[in-house]
Amino acid sequence: MSNRIAIVFLSFCLTFNLANLCYAQTERGITNEISPDHLGSVGTDLAVIGIPENLNLLSGPKYSTPGDYQLDDWMLTFSDTLSFFIPQSDYLAVRFDPLTADVSYISSYSGISEIQQQAIDRAPAWLAADLEDNFRRFLYSFVADDIAQVILDTPDPYVDEVAFECAHIAPDILGAMYYDLLLENVEDVYAVDDSLHFVDIVDHGDSNDDDYYTSVVYTVIEENGDTIEYELEKEYYYWYIVHPKLSDEAPTYISPTNGQVAPPPWGYFWRDYLWNYADEGYPLYSEIWSDVEIYWDRSDTGTDAIDVMNQWIDDVMDFGAGAERPIQPVRIYALHCGNCGEYSDLR
Repeated sequence: MSNRIAIVFLSFCLTFNLANLCYAQTERGITNEISPDHLGSVGTDLAVIGIPENLNLLSGPKYSTPGDYQLDDWMLTFSDTLSFFIPQSDYLAVRFDPLTADVSYISSYSGISEIQQQAIDRAPAWLAADLEDNFRRFLYSFVADDIAQVILDTPDPYVDEVAFECAHIAPDILGAMYYDLLLENVEDVYAVDDSLHFVDIVDHGDSNDDDYYTSVVYTVIEENGDTIEYELEKEYYYWYIVHPKLSDEAPTYISPTNGQVAPPPWGYFWRDYLWNYADEGYPLYSEIWSDVEIYWDRSDTGTDAIDVMNQWIDDVMDFGAGAERPIQPVRIYALHCGNCGEYSDLR
C-alpha cells in the first residue's frame, strides 16, 4: 500500500471512529434538556431510542437501484491475485476492457533491468520485494546491475545470505563497498561453524528452490537443567549474524594501524581479523572455543559461550578511552582500550 493510500485509509478510519466515539458519549435524550421555554409546546418526556414496536421492517415498498434486474445472471469471468511493489508516489491501476473482457495492470513504476530481475529470481522469494526496492534506490542503475551480478556469481549455499546483504545495506554504502566483501563475509560465517560446538548452521533448501532460507541451531541448558537445541527464526540469523554492519561502523576493510579504510592486505574485515589475528600477549579468539559445548546455560551451573566471550573481552580490553574513540572493531581491538561504546561495538 502506498503512503498516499495508507494515509487516506487511516484518515477515514480515524474520522469514522471519532464520529462513533462522539455518538457513544452523547447522553440519550439530551435534546429534552433544552429549556421548554424556548421550544413552545415541546413536552418533557425523554426521547425514546429504538424501533417502535409496531414497525414492521419487512413491509413497505422495495427500493431498488437502476439495473438491479440485470444482476441475476451475472457470471464470474475473471479472478486474479497478485503481489506487486508500489513505490512511494507511484501507482498501480486495474484496467478492464469491456469489449474483450480482458483485465490488465498499469503502473507508473518504470521497473528494473533484466540482470536485476535475474538476481531477484535467484534470491529467495521472501527477499524479492526488499531486493527490488533497494535496486530502484540506486542513483545509477548500472551500479545496481553490478550488485545484481554479485548475486548471480555467488555459489550455494551462500546465495540467500549475499542476496540479503544486497537487499538490506543502503545503496549509498553498497555502491562504495568492496564487492568481494559481500561474499567473504558470508564465507567467514560458514568457516567458523565447525569450530563452534554449541551452534550449527542449517540450510533449508538452496537457490534451486523458491523460498529457501538459512538459520542456526543453538544448544542451551534450561533453568531446570534440561539440555535442548533451539533453532532461531531466520530473521535473527540474517539481521544479527550475517549482516556485516553491526552498529555505526562501515562494513569494509579497515587498517588496524590507523582505523582508515584500506584494501587487503593492509586492511581487514572484522570477522577475519578478530578470528585469525592476535596481538602479542593477547589470546587468539579462534582458540578459546574448543571446550565450549553450550551457548547459554540458563541454570548457571557451568561455563557457556557467553561467559567465554565476555572473558575474552576482558582479556583484550582495558576500560578507559584514550584520545581516539574508534567505531571500527578492527581498530578498537588494536588499541585495546575504550569506554562503554567501544566495549559495546566489540562485543
